[in-house]
Amino acid sequence: MARFDEMLIEPIDKFYFTGTFLTIANIVVSIFLFVKAEWIAKKLIKTDNEIKTELNAKSLTKVILLTVGVIWLAKLIYLIPDLIDYCSKFISSLNGNEEIELPDFAVANYILKTILTLIIIFRIEKISNWIIKKI
Repeated sequence: MARFDEMLIEPIDKFYFTGTFLTIANIVVSIFLFVKAEWIAKKLIKTDNEIKTELNAKSLTKVILLTVGVIWLAKLIYLIPDLIDYCSKFISSLNGNEEIELPDFAVANYILKTILTLIIIFRIEKISNWIIKKI
């Protein structure tokens, strides 16, 4: 198990080395979207009809919920290497290797946020209707 842990963590450390890869990928994607925004819009919208959006309490609630869901999802994806590290060390300690010290990772918090994020993203319509009824 110790060799497996070492083989698993080494590539992950190289890939997520201080978030450098994610930062570079974020910058590249942002620049691409900024430069090609008009081209992307033309591909997505085939007609020349004007798009009108109505800002009301329900649509604003959906935007806020979706923003929260996407931010939480991004954070959960970023923490996947920490989760893998914790799980591999936890499994190793369950197999009798008592020398391994578990890293400081809130698994219950991670699971709860994952469930809440999936609920927010996939049930956004029902949640926004419930919020509007409460107002």
